[in-house]
Amino acid sequence: MRTPAKLLICLALLIMLAPIGYMFLATLINLDTGFLFEVITNSRYLVLFSRTVLIATLTALGSIILGVPLAFILARFRIPFSRTLEYLLLLPILIPSYFVTISLVYMLGWNGILTVWLQKLLGISTLPFNIYGVTGAVFIMVMCHFPFVTFLTLAGLRNLDSNLEKTAWLTTSKFRAFLSVSLPLVLPYILGGGILVFVLAVNNFDVPSITLLDVYPLEIFYRFSVFFRTDQAMILTLPLLAITLTAVLIWYYLFRNRPIFTINTRWKAPERIPISWLAQTLCLVFITLIIGLSVALPIIGLALNINSLTDIINTFIIIQPHLFNSISTTFISTAGTLILGFLLAYLLERTEFRFKGLLLWLLILSLVIPGAAIGLGLIKLYNHSGLLFIYHSQFIISLGLMARFVALPALIMAGAFKTLDPSLENAARVAGVSRTATLTRVILPLLKRPLAISAIICFILAINELAVTILVAPPGITPLSVRIYSLFHFNKAAEVASMCLIMAFLVVLLYIILGSVIKED
Repeated sequence: MRTPAKLLICLALLIMLAPIGYMFLATLINLDTGFLFEVITNSRYLVLFSRTVLIATLTALGSIILGVPLAFILARFRIPFSRTLEYLLLLPILIPSYFVTISLVYMLGWNGILTVWLQKLLGISTLPFNIYGVTGAVFIMVMCHFPFVTFLTLAGLRNLDSNLEKTAWLTTSKFRAFLSVSLPLVLPYILGGGILVFVLAVNNFDVPSITLLDVYPLEIFYRFSVFFRTDQAMILTLPLLAITLTAVLIWYYLFRNRPIFTINTRWKAPERIPISWLAQTLCLVFITLIIGLSVALPIIGLALNINSLTDIINTFIIIQPHLFNSISTTFISTAGTLILGFLLAYLLERTEFRFKGLLLWLLILSLVIPGAAIGLGLIKLYNHSGLLFIYHSQFIISLGLMARFVALPALIMAGAFKTLDPSLENAARVAGVSRTATLTRVILPLLKRPLAISAIICFILAINELAVTILVAPPGITPLSVRIYSLFHFNKAAEVASMCLIMAFLVVLLYIILGSVIKED
């Protein structure tokens, strides 16, 4: 790749990350030392930060406790409908966390349907479980995020060479072979999934804002939306940035030489073990219970608040402009992140240049910056006379989503490049094929599957993102997620429930369409 192309790719990344850099630079130049001292010394901020870290840690642990057994069952045991169950376990990732939170508030809130029924049934005035507390937030986030641990662990188990385990079986039992051979090899995937969940949970805006739980990300949002102090909001992001950056660096260290999937590998994945019908039944009951809590319960909670099918039809007619705004901005951001992420991965894995280390650090940094900080940076940078044409268009939402998620396809594709034999590209170059033709005719067809996976991940995260969207959405352009969030606080239960179900249906439908590309020949 020629130097001008490298510069253009790096420039595109810098343009996306410029709002964040501009915001931090402006904050440092006009640093409010009084507020900084207050953040350090005031116990209230310490309590908020500690509560946020506690929720994120418990969410990560809960996701590991649920996700690892699920991955082991799917990867190692022969059970009926395993492929169908695997697809169903992806649904919690597809469904937005605010969807699940709103549904559970309608079910288990102070005047929720299930709350009132249980109070009458048990003859008590207060239930021991409170959806509005730390326990409720952890439960909701675990139900939304455990598939990240499940599928990363599943990738680790499937990437193991079965010959390693079979060799260990010659000298010890299968259980000890798993503990001494398989588990150490899969442990980085398990820890990586837990760290990813921790980062997502510590920056989560949706769940605490709906359950009225005071946490650090909400304080950042209130500093801007209520007090109009962007400088103070950016100061508040620094502790959050420090802990998430540490977590992501550990995550990168764990995965820097480990692929999430393999391409053209010659080893054979471990075979599934036949188990008794009783064990199969227990496994199916366990998986069904998890799917019921994470998928069926939220859908039932929303459906109970809808009077008839007519409500859904009327709501669909009304929300078409908001739905179009959501889908169009998400498609633009997904296309942008895929193209740029692929090129950045190619730069990192197939070229040598002076600022390679800096580029990698910028990618890692973009992963840990809270969505509220990205939104504030976009507002601060583009709310000027010469840039109002961007500030007042839906493109500013796409820019925010691209800045938020561009690192994911870049790092995923970089891992895919590690498993791709460079001799294929060298052979094409020796045959006289240009670098561009090699990229489009050799590399892209081989990387179709990881590209499709990156597209699905970026699309799902982008269409479900609320923190960035709610801050930068210009007047007259309201994505559906912002519309749902606004109506929820006006107690429009039927409309909100209909919108959530429509949104979830469309996301799952688009996932099925994109997922058809992933199927292996």
